[in-house]
Amino acid sequence: DARRLVEAEAELTALCRPSDEAARLAHGRLRLLAGDAEATLVHTAGLVSLRAAQLRSSALAALGREEEAATTLSAALQRQPTAPPDDYLDAAAPLGDEAALELLDLGLTTLGPVGSLQRAAATRLAALGRLPEAEALLRADRPADQLLLGDLQQAAGAPDRARRTWSRALGVLEQARPSRATDELKAQLHARLAAP
Repeated sequence: DARRLVEAEAELTALCRPSDEAARLAHGRLRLLAGDAEATLVHTAGLVSLRAAQLRSSALAALGREEEAATTLSAALQRQPTAPPDDYLDAAAPLGDEAALELLDLGLTTLGPVGSLQRAAATRLAALGRLPEAEALLRADRPADQLLLGDLQQAAGAPDRARRTWSRALGVLEQARPSRATDELKAQLHARLAAP
């Protein structure tokens, strides 16, 4: 609630130097939680870390400045060529589909065909009505990709295609060595195939 935000900000001010990056990020995060995206931009001005860029992009997205948000994140990620896939996924999360795709494409270009990035990009492409492009990103030999592909096909109004996709994925999993991950995927596929 608002009172707790004010208390947290007062505590930060008392404990940290105003120029300290961690304090500026914390103040910016609190301001964003309070719905003051403009103040978040003020608190993070001049900071170049990826965390600062992510916070700035969330504020920019909240202000409806998605293109600027994507550019901010793209520049920060390009300065860190060893950023892990999760950094790209986190950066894309608050953005609209087009802006998020730019960042996910950057991640795929930088890191190569990482499954989590491909699935995230496929989801955004499908949301934009670009199912053939989404399908092209997803691999037939990765059951998680095929689970998602079936879901996207189902959402696009192609339930028969979705059931065939899920069945093929289940067939691949039946041949795989048992593990917690394969058991979870099998359960999800069985649930989808059992649904009317």
